[in-house]
Amino acid sequence: MIHANTPPENAAPDDEEDGIDHHRHYGRDDPASLQSNGAMDAMILELAPAEFEKVAVFMSRVFDPAAALTRPREYDALGPWIADRIYALVDAGRLDVQGNMRRWRDGAIKRKAGA
Repeated sequence: MIHANTPPENAAPDDEEDGIDHHRHYGRDDPASLQSNGAMDAMILELAPAEFEKVAVFMSRVFDPAAALTRPREYDALGPWIADRIYALVDAGRLDVQGNMRRWRDGAIKRKAGA
């Protein structure tokens, strides 16, 4: 069995370019999804606050603009997709986290200084 996060042989973009794991997202590993991950990452980084903000509040600010990046049948997976991309950006060092980011009401995130 192939692991859900295993990138396909023809996957793009390459993680080495920006240090972000673009292959991470619910097993959606087709190249079109990977390009969508890059667009989602760019949007999250653009909307990321300069000061710490609760993850739940940030997720609600990102949700409506992010809906433009998904197909209607994937709308139910939008929240988990946003969360997954936030986790990937934290892992890549592009967002700072305070507290447990997986506890959306308790954790807080902000744009990393200089990012």
